[in-house]
Amino acid sequence: MNSSAPENWAADRLREAGVDVTGPIERLGVRAWSRQFRIPTAAGYVYFKSSGPAFGHEAALTRALSEWFPGDVPEVLAVDAERNWMLTADFGPAAEFREPAEILRGYTEMIPVFTRIQVGAAGRVDDLAGTGCPDHRLDVLPDLFDELVRDPAAGASAAGPRGLTSEERERLRGLSRDFRETCGLLASYGVPETVVHADIWRGNFLLTANGPLIFDWAESMIAHPFFSLEVVLQDVRALAPGDRRWASRIADAYLRAWERHDRPDRLAEAARLAAAPALVSRALMWRDAIGGLDARARAPYEGAVAEHLRALLRRPPERVGAGRR
Repeated sequence: MNSSAPENWAADRLREAGVDVTGPIERLGVRAWSRQFRIPTAAGYVYFKSSGPAFGHEAALTRALSEWFPGDVPEVLAVDAERNWMLTADFGPAAEFREPAEILRGYTEMIPVFTRIQVGAAGRVDDLAGTGCPDHRLDVLPDLFDELVRDPAAGASAAGPRGLTSEERERLRGLSRDFRETCGLLASYGVPETVVHADIWRGNFLLTANGPLIFDWAESMIAHPFFSLEVVLQDVRALAPGDRRWASRIADAYLRAWERHDRPDRLAEAARLAAAPALVSRALMWRDAIGGLDARARAPYEGAVAEHLRALLRRPPERVGAGRR
């Protein structure tokens, strides 16, 4: 059997575990940087996923998280780290979200689980780095930002009709000093850096019979934990436009997990400070994701880097307080 085919690799791993495949493989989808399929087995469905080079850490990271936080992350059955292949067990029955209010209530259940993962993983940064998770920590992010706005090769992914203008690039370069100071100030609040899920929205968590389960860790990095809060709040605002109560409630729940590190008022300041670095982290993630694609696959995403950097121009680095108690 040709084990170079993902279907055969998956069948081999299941056979080694004593699990029989009971039906045809169902292909779930192919994206520019990933493909997935579902395998019916005697033990329930098993899911295969392969990730592109920019997200090559996903399999190793998900396996590590599933070992550290069992039940909160999909159970990983097998990994081929060299080929970025992963088999995970069935998620189990999940509650279906039908209305925005249901999704928002789902967030209130998911946030304590997610922040528990972040708090626990903060003590395992070296292990996170060992999975290949990109490093967007505050001490390296300013240099990565300078590289992004200066290097023509890095800017190629933002070029074209939807790319940055020379005037926009000049304005971004002018933010370098303020951005560096903002990162330093954010670091002074003492919240430890950890794993960040940069795509933690309603489509990447489920409420199962055993509680919330968080998946699709491809768009992850080692960074300030409040970068994930920015992603959550963007989705919450889309679900409840004009209603600040939900955003405030969910942000409070998120920040509550970090109160051992600072006062609630200062954590709220830190969350505002994190907005600009979070945009830069996302722009870097998109640069790396797009950079590994051929021209045809890259075309639909050409404006992604520029989109996040323009958002930075609209919401430049903010100086909050004095960074001291």
